[in-house]
Amino acid sequence: MPRLNAKHSHLLVLDLQERYLPLMCSDHQAPLLRAAQILGATAEAFSLPTTVSEHIPQLFGETAAAISTALAPAQPQRISKTSFSLAGLPDLAEALHSAHDILLMGIEAHICVLQTGRDLLEAGHRVHLISDGISAKTEALKEQACAELYRQGAHFHTAEGLAFELLGDAKHPAAEKLSRLVMGS
Repeated sequence: MPRLNAKHSHLLVLDLQERYLPLMCSDHQAPLLRAAQILGATAEAFSLPTTVSEHIPQLFGETAAAISTALAPAQPQRISKTSFSLAGLPDLAEALHSAHDILLMGIEAHICVLQTGRDLLEAGHRVHLISDGISAKTEALKEQACAELYRQGAHFHTAEGLAFELLGDAKHPAAEKLSRLVMGS
C-alpha cells in the first residue's frame, strides 16, 4: 500500500452526536474524544478536507460539544443524513472526488461505519479506519465490523499513528505541535 499523502486524503467523522454518543461502550468514550482531538489538529496541520455527518440530527442531536471543539481547527463541512452509508450522498461525492485515501472514524461501527467503509472501498477509495476513533454499543459489535472491513481491504491506524505517518519526519513544521498534543503537554 502506498504511503498516506495528505494531499489526497479526506477525514470523515460519522455521527458522534450528543444523544447518540453516550449509548456507546463506556470504554470507548475517552479514546473517541482523544482521537478527535488528534485528528482535528492533524487535519488543521495538513489542511485535510474534513466532513462531519449527523444522522437524523432532530432525533440524535448535533455533534457532541467536546467532539465539535476537538474538530473545530479542521473547519469541517457538516452533512445531515438519514442513510446509514455516507458514501452515496451527492454533497460528499463531490468533496471526495480527488481523495484516494479516506480516514474514517465514528459510530456506530456495525452500521454506519461498516456501510460507509464498504461503499467507499467499492468506489475505489483506500479506507483507513481509526481504530481508537470507532465505537459501538458493545466491543463485540465493533470487533465484528472492523473484522469485516479488514477482510474487504480496509487499513487500520490509531489516530496518533496516522498523525505521525502523515508527518513523516520530526523536521515537519507541524511535528512539534502534534508531538506536544500526543504527549499531553
